[in-house]
Amino acid sequence: MPPTKTAPLFLLFCALFCISCTRSGDSPVDDPAFYFWKTTLDFSPTDALLAHQLGVKKLYLRCFDVDWSEGYKMAIPQGELNVEGLDDYPFEETVPTVYITNATFKQLNPKTATELAEKITRKVKSYEERMNFLRSVKLDRISYVFTDPTKADSVYNLEARQWLKQQFKEIQLDCDWTASTRQLYFFFLKEMKRFNPQTLISCTLRLHQYRDRSAMGIPPVERVSLMCYNTGDVKDPKENNAILDLKVLENYLKKKTYPLSMDLALPLFNWGAWYRDREFMGILGDWSKEKANQLAYLKVEPQNRYRVMQDTVIGLDYLRYGDWVRIDGPDPAQLKAAQAFVKKQVGKQIRQVIYFDWNIEKMKAYEEVIEGWR
Repeated sequence: MPPTKTAPLFLLFCALFCISCTRSGDSPVDDPAFYFWKTTLDFSPTDALLAHQLGVKKLYLRCFDVDWSEGYKMAIPQGELNVEGLDDYPFEETVPTVYITNATFKQLNPKTATELAEKITRKVKSYEERMNFLRSVKLDRISYVFTDPTKADSVYNLEARQWLKQQFKEIQLDCDWTASTRQLYFFFLKEMKRFNPQTLISCTLRLHQYRDRSAMGIPPVERVSLMCYNTGDVKDPKENNAILDLKVLENYLKKKTYPLSMDLALPLFNWGAWYRDREFMGILGDWSKEKANQLAYLKVEPQNRYRVMQDTVIGLDYLRYGDWVRIDGPDPAQLKAAQAFVKKQVGKQIRQVIYFDWNIEKMKAYEEVIEGWR
C-alpha cells in the first residue's frame, strides 16, 4: 500500500539534500543546536522547514532520566522517550542526553556506579539501533515516491544512505553534582568513557560549578555545556528573574577561562512563579509577558509582576484574589544582551550555542537572536 504521508516525506528528503549541499562548507561553530526535552517525538514538516532555515543540524535529545528508587534500592530510568515519530525528523546529528539526579550519586558506590554506566551505555545503544531501524523503514517509504527505481536508487546512494545510519558521536550526561558527590560522579563519567571509547562524552556545567572550581572540581570529560539559565531561586519572592538575570550571570562568569572546551546553553522558555503573600505556590508553565498582558484578571505591577484581581482556575491551579505572579524568562532583548556578554567573556572557548528547548513559537520569536550568534 502507498504511504499515508508521501508528500511530507518527499519534502523532508529534499530539505535534507539541500542542507547537505548548501551548508557543507560552514563551520560547526556557527550552527545553533537545540535541546529536546519532551517524552515523545512530534516533529512536523513545519519543524523540518524551520530547522533548515535556522541551520540547525544537531539535536540534544533527552532519552530518559535516572533517579534513585527506594522501593527497588537501585537507580532506575524514568520518563523514557518515545522515538517512534521519526517521519519529519530533520537533524543530521543526534546527541542522546541523560539526566541523572544528584540524589542517585548519594546512594551509589564505585561498583554500582560502574553498573549504572554500563546500563546507560546499553540503553543509549538501544535508542541508536531503534532510530536507525525506523529510518530504514522511512527510507523504504520514500522510495515509493519515485516512479523510476533507478533514479531513486542513485539518490539513496548519494544522500539518504549516509543520513540513514546515524551513529551517536556524543553522549551528554546532565547532573547537578555537589561537592559531596563529585568524586563518585567523576568516577562514573570516566566509566562512561571506558564503555564508550569511540564516543565523545560531555556533561552539563551549572554556573556555580563554573565559578566554584575548587569545591566542585573539573569534570573528566572532553566538553561541557555551560548552562546560562536558572540563575536564581524560583521560590524566593525577592527574585527579579529566576530563569535569566544578567547581573547574576555577570557575577558567575567573572573568570574568563575554563580548562575544557565549552558549548553555551541559553534559555528559550518562560514560566510564571506564583505566590500567595510571600509563600511560593508553584510554577505556571509557559507563561510570558505577552500572555499575562492579555489576561483581564491580572493587574500589571513593577518588576515583571502581575496581581490576581479575581479568583480564577488555571488547569488544576486555583488562583485567589490578591495572589501575584512573577514572569521569569528572557525577552528577545534580554537574551540578546546575555548572549553578547557571554560571547565577549568566554566566546573564544565556545564551540556552539544550544538553546533550551525546541519550541516553534519561541524559536520564531527569538529567530533574530538565534541567528545573531554568527
